[in-house]
Amino acid sequence: MGKKIHPNGFRLGVIRDWDAKWFASRRDYAKNLVPEKRSEVFYARNWLMRLSAR
Repeated sequence: MGKKIHPNGFRLGVIRDWDAKWFASRRDYAKNLVPEKRSEVFYARNWLMRLSAR
C-alpha cells in the first residue's frame, strides 16, 4: 500500500514556493509584522470559537 502525502508539502521548495512570504527592509519590517500578527490572532480566535461551538 502506498502512503498518501499532500502534493503541496511534497513539492514545496522543488516546484512550488511558500504561499505566504514577505521580505522587508529593517524600517518596513514592523509595518508588515503587525498585519501578519493580526491575521494569526483572527484565525486562532475563529478556530477556537468553532471548536467550542461543537
